[in-house]
Amino acid sequence: MADYVYWDPGVTVGVEEIDLEHRTFVALINRLESVKSDRALAPRVLQELIKYVAFHFQSEENIFFENGYPELEAHRVLHLALLEKLNIVLMELRSGQIDFDELLAFFREWYLNHTAKEDRRFAAFLAHTAEASTADEQRTPTATRSPTAPASPPPLTRVPTAWLHDMLAASVRLHSDRVLELAAALQAADATVADWASARAADFDYPEIAAALRSELARRASEPR
Repeated sequence: MADYVYWDPGVTVGVEEIDLEHRTFVALINRLESVKSDRALAPRVLQELIKYVAFHFQSEENIFFENGYPELEAHRVLHLALLEKLNIVLMELRSGQIDFDELLAFFREWYLNHTAKEDRRFAAFLAHTAEASTADEQRTPTATRSPTAPASPPPLTRVPTAWLHDMLAASVRLHSDRVLELAAALQAADATVADWASARAADFDYPEIAAALRSELARRASEPR
């Protein structure tokens, strides 16, 4: 019997842990498809798949953090959106309203799009930082190199300016939009709280990465061309 989802070696990220977890995700989707008619086993496999998704997202985000990936927060938003969807799926499972064919189609489409597009952005980032690191080593005299120096995330100076702009915009948009959405939701219930939230949206305390990005962009803008 043919697999419902095929593992495509052409969309590997280049990090062994992530690629292995993606293959496991594919295997679980295929297993769910193969047992979807088993009313006793299918719900258990679905729960296994959902738990694995949560584990994989945390594992992947940790790897992004360790490598200084500037789009971590934007990527995490995509993960949270799927986890919210899966919480609804679990409620539907408990009420017996699951359509496994529809759910499988959703998993396949989400996996293929997310892996081929979003996760490949991280692969491109790793390739860029590796090239920058190699170039720096070639410019550094051999006598000053320290082979025993501990590894550290790539500094912002090695990240393309366009990525910095994109990440800063995403950070600001994410947090200000969330506050404004909350204000709108609270308006009917408590106008005072809603007004306060709206006022805070403009100067919301963004994550530390936003401040770092602003500083780096300002430094670059001040450099002579």
